[in-house]
Amino acid sequence: NRCYPQTPAPVTPAPVTPAPTPATVVIFTEDFTDSPGRFADGNINDNGRLLIKKKEKAQTSLVDIRNYSEVQFSFDYGSSGSKNLKVGYKFNGSTTSWTYTRFAPTEERVTGSVSIAIPDNSRQLKFRFKGGGNTNQDRWRIDNVSVTGTEK
Repeated sequence: NRCYPQTPAPVTPAPVTPAPTPATVVIFTEDFTDSPGRFADGNINDNGRLLIKKKEKAQTSLVDIRNYSEVQFSFDYGSSGSKNLKVGYKFNGSTTSWTYTRFAPTEERVTGSVSIAIPDNSRQLKFRFKGGGNTNQDRWRIDNVSVTGTEK
């Protein structure tokens, strides 16, 4: 009776499954074709764009964001005048003031965007465009607003 050394069976590593990538979903879009839509207090010009003059503002009602870890707010804009356009957001129930990002004036149509990290206890958010000008030449034309969210 001879004993032969046993050959261990080959070890196959377990397959590595990558973590799922969180989905990005459209929360809302606004093209201002016929109305100010979600920016109900805004004015629409003859070209179907949201028009902000001087220190005017246009804001949305509250938007449900409880299922998202991040929200992206993007829009196309062009301006006349020399003052910045302010884009703000505020969480529901927040005792803080609006958080603003400023966008430089440009006569060419460009895309602006803001990414917002959503705190765990936040349920709703609203957005605002606000002019920073003092003269009739300070005008911003806004179009193609898109709000998307990265799911938790």
